[in-house]
Amino acid sequence: MTLPSVRKRGRPPGSINKKKTPLPPKAARLKKKLKANPDDAKLQYIRMFSDLGAHAIYGVDEFTEALIDALWKDPQAAQIYCSDPNPDKLAYINRKIGGRSFSIYRWFAVSTSDFFEQPMTHAIVVSKQHYEEAVRRNVHGLELIVLEDL
Repeated sequence: MTLPSVRKRGRPPGSINKKKTPLPPKAARLKKKLKANPDDAKLQYIRMFSDLGAHAIYGVDEFTEALIDALWKDPQAAQIYCSDPNPDKLAYINRKIGGRSFSIYRWFAVSTSDFFEQPMTHAIVVSKQHYEEAVRRNVHGLELIVLEDL
């Protein structure tokens, strides 16, 4: 004598919760742009401008700070010039980088008054929040690079 099978509570094993939806077309997938990442931006900058001996940075934010750390580890980056209109940010990064070994030979915190008037390099990395000011002060037609847009 066989007992009738009793159905247990819950969903049966092996069943799927929802139907699989197809992926959107490739054109729709390409329109979504990822948020800028400091690690990706610094690697892209190093790939593009690794041949420069001196690097100039105007404005300190998370992107430029990550770039400074990456340039410090690069032995080919001979000199790093940095300036910021906010003296507190410049003092903070100066204390952070100035405590490293050989910083008196590679690290230079420069005032903003002569940063564009007497340029040290032909390309300057600019933070996004100071880009308009940098364009206004760029009298020599230097190349301005914003890391968020690379």
